[in-house]
Amino acid sequence: MLDALFGNRTAAQVLMFIGTNREAYAQEIADRTGIALSLVQAQLRRLEAGGVLSNRQRGRMRFYSFNSRFPYARAVEAIVREAVDLLPDEDRAVFAVRRRPRAQDKPPRRILALRSRKRRGERHTR
Repeated sequence: MLDALFGNRTAAQVLMFIGTNREAYAQEIADRTGIALSLVQAQLRRLEAGGVLSNRQRGRMRFYSFNSRFPYARAVEAIVREAVDLLPDEDRAVFAVRRRPRAQDKPPRRILALRSRKRRGERHTR
Protein backbone atom coordinates (compact mmCIF):
# COMPACT_ATOMS: atom_id res chain seq x y z
CA MET A 1 0.00 0.00 0.00
CA LEU A 2 2.75 2.47 0.95
CA ASP A 3 5.39 0.81 -1.20
CA ALA A 4 5.28 3.43 -3.94
CA LEU A 5 5.36 6.31 -1.46
CA PHE A 6 8.39 5.10 0.53
CA GLY A 7 10.30 3.42 -2.29
CA ASN A 8 9.82 -0.25 -1.49
CA ARG A 9 7.84 -2.70 0.61
CA THR A 10 10.58 -3.17 3.22
CA ALA A 11 10.75 0.56 3.97
CA ALA A 12 6.97 0.71 4.27
CA GLN A 13 6.89 -2.24 6.67
CA VAL A 14 9.74 -0.84 8.77
CA LEU A 15 7.92 2.49 9.08
CA MET A 16 4.60 0.80 9.87
CA PHE A 17 6.26 -1.24 12.61
CA ILE A 18 7.91 1.82 14.16
CA GLY A 19 4.73 3.86 13.75
CA THR A 20 2.73 1.25 15.62
CA ASN A 21 5.26 0.74 18.43
CA ARG A 22 6.84 4.22 18.72
CA GLU A 23 10.33 2.66 18.67
CA ALA A 24 11.92 -0.63 17.69
CA TYR A 25 15.26 -2.30 17.08
CA ALA A 26 16.32 -4.02 13.87
CA GLN A 27 16.15 -7.65 15.07
CA GLU A 28 12.68 -7.10 16.52
CA ILE A 29 11.41 -5.70 13.22
CA ALA A 30 13.01 -8.56 11.28
CA ASP A 31 11.56 -11.23 13.58
CA ARG A 32 8.03 -9.85 13.58
CA THR A 33 7.76 -9.01 9.88
CA GLY A 34 9.73 -11.95 8.45
CA ILE A 35 12.08 -9.65 6.54
CA ALA A 36 15.78 -10.50 6.47
CA LEU A 37 17.76 -8.62 9.11
CA SER A 38 20.20 -7.20 6.55
CA LEU A 39 17.32 -5.68 4.55
CA VAL A 40 15.79 -4.15 7.68
CA GLN A 41 19.16 -2.70 8.70
CA ALA A 42 19.69 -1.25 5.22
CA GLN A 43 16.29 0.47 5.31
CA LEU A 44 16.88 1.78 8.83
CA ARG A 45 20.23 3.26 7.71
CA ARG A 46 18.62 4.79 4.61
CA LEU A 47 15.71 6.30 6.55
CA GLU A 48 18.05 7.61 9.24
CA ALA A 49 20.37 9.16 6.63
CA GLY A 50 17.31 10.87 5.13
CA GLY A 51 16.38 12.29 8.51
CA VAL A 52 13.08 10.41 8.81
CA LEU A 53 14.27 8.25 11.72
CA SER A 54 16.61 8.81 14.62
CA ASN A 55 18.19 6.23 16.88
CA ARG A 56 19.04 5.88 20.53
CA GLN A 57 21.47 3.37 21.95
CA ARG A 58 20.21 1.46 24.99
CA GLY A 59 22.82 -1.01 26.21
CA ARG A 60 23.85 -3.03 23.18
CA MET A 61 20.63 -2.33 21.28
CA ARG A 62 19.92 0.57 18.96
CA PHE A 63 16.28 1.68 19.04
CA TYR A 64 14.86 3.62 16.09
CA SER A 65 11.96 6.07 16.22
CA PHE A 66 10.57 8.89 14.11
CA ASN A 67 12.87 11.91 14.15
CA SER A 68 10.94 14.72 15.84
CA ARG A 69 13.19 17.26 14.09
CA PHE A 70 12.22 16.00 10.63
CA PRO A 71 9.90 18.67 9.15
CA TYR A 72 7.31 16.12 7.99
CA ALA A 73 7.60 13.69 10.92
CA ARG A 74 4.01 14.12 12.10
CA ALA A 75 2.64 13.82 8.58
CA VAL A 76 4.65 10.66 7.82
CA GLU A 77 3.66 9.17 11.17
CA ALA A 78 -0.01 9.95 10.54
CA ILE A 79 0.10 8.36 7.08
CA VAL A 80 1.82 5.26 8.46
CA ARG A 81 -0.67 4.87 11.32
CA GLU A 82 -3.61 5.34 8.96
CA ALA A 83 -2.18 2.65 6.67
CA VAL A 84 -1.85 0.24 9.60
CA ASP A 85 -5.43 0.99 10.68
CA LEU A 86 -6.66 0.06 7.20
CA LEU A 87 -4.98 -3.36 7.29
CA PRO A 88 -7.00 -6.50 8.09
CA ASP A 89 -6.72 -7.58 11.74
CA GLU A 90 -4.41 -10.54 11.03
CA ASP A 91 -1.98 -8.31 9.10
CA ARG A 92 -2.15 -5.56 11.74
CA ALA A 93 -1.18 -8.08 14.44
CA VAL A 94 2.27 -8.42 12.85
CA PHE A 95 3.07 -4.81 13.73
CA ALA A 96 1.71 -4.73 17.28
CA VAL A 97 4.17 -5.71 20.01
CA ARG A 98 3.02 -5.83 23.58
CA ARG A 99 5.55 -4.31 25.94
CA ARG A 100 4.87 -4.00 29.59
CA PRO A 101 6.91 -3.82 32.75
CA ARG A 102 7.72 -6.96 34.71
CA ALA A 103 5.03 -7.86 37.28
CA GLN A 104 5.76 -6.43 40.73
CA ASP A 105 5.43 -9.77 42.53
CA LYS A 106 7.55 -11.70 40.02
CA PRO A 107 11.16 -12.36 41.14
CA PRO A 108 14.04 -11.13 38.96
CA ARG A 109 15.11 -13.41 36.10
CA ARG A 110 18.45 -14.24 37.71
CA ILE A 111 16.68 -15.66 40.77
CA LEU A 112 14.41 -17.73 38.52
CA ALA A 113 17.49 -19.06 36.72
CA LEU A 114 19.13 -20.01 40.02
CA ARG A 115 16.00 -21.82 41.15
CA SER A 116 15.86 -23.70 37.86
CA ARG A 117 19.50 -24.79 38.18
CA LYS A 118 18.92 -25.87 41.76
CA ARG A 119 16.00 -28.08 40.69
CA ARG A 120 18.20 -29.71 38.05
CA GLY A 121 20.96 -30.27 40.60
CA GLU A 122 23.45 -27.87 39.02
CA ARG A 123 25.82 -25.82 41.14
CA HIS A 124 25.97 -22.07 40.94
CA THR A 125 29.39 -20.88 39.77
CA ARG A 126 30.62 -17.40 39.03
